[in-house]
Amino acid sequence: MTVSQSEAGRGAGVIPPRGAKGEDGMKLSGSSSLLDGFDGDVDVAADQSQDLLGVVNQLQKQQLKRTLPQQIAEKLSQRILLGLIPPRSRLIEQQIVDEFEVSNGPAREALRLLAAEGLVVIQSHRGALVAELSRDDIREIYDIRMVLWGLAARRACEKDGLGLADMVQTAADEMKSERIINGSAAAYLKVAFGALVRLALATGNWRLCALLRQSVLPVLRYSQLKVMTIQQRRASAEMWLSLADAMRRQDADAAESIARKIISMTADAILAVAE
Repeated sequence: MTVSQSEAGRGAGVIPPRGAKGEDGMKLSGSSSLLDGFDGDVDVAADQSQDLLGVVNQLQKQQLKRTLPQQIAEKLSQRILLGLIPPRSRLIEQQIVDEFEVSNGPAREALRLLAAEGLVVIQSHRGALVAELSRDDIREIYDIRMVLWGLAARRACEKDGLGLADMVQTAADEMKSERIINGSAAAYLKVAFGALVRLALATGNWRLCALLRQSVLPVLRYSQLKVMTIQQRRASAEMWLSLADAMRRQDADAAESIARKIISMTADAILAVAE
């Protein structure tokens, strides 16, 4: 069986309704969907989420054929990252089996893959729950991201700073454009993510790329929230211009420092609106 790419994002078997009650009768945390804070309607948000996920997924080695558990995990991760499956929702193995018309083995393996990516927590007696991130969790993840992206910028600069400077300059110029400055969060982040991913790929270090992807996925669900004011976007674009200059000068120390600051600014913006 192959999971169709055009399959609807919502799976009735694994998504609780808004305001759903947990087993203890308490309202599920996050039941009021993150979609309330998205730029645009659900369909637009879904397309934007998939675009961002597609950019981030360039950090994984291409495989000729995705396994069935990987296909299922990708579909479920899209729903989680979009906010269609709220934090602390249960992902029930049998319902996954029924929805995707597979046996228990692929469904169970898909849940393990989601757990490895930090999107799901598997608990004894309760099964798989969508991970809920606290402010401390978000800060810790971004602390790791700052180090990893800083290292990626350093290694890319050392390897091909002159060759990458124009790419970074083009991205910075696009970020400064009125279309991006005044556009959706997703449009801005697509340009920023795209440039960061190209820097990471330029290192040729697939282990580093894998760690970068793993550090992005748990917090990608917050990336489309209405974060970063126009002033913050302008300031971030200026940092990207500074990064282009550092690349042009082949100053690896400066490139690493600036990349860290760019990630830190995003963290501060997300923490300002995250509960």
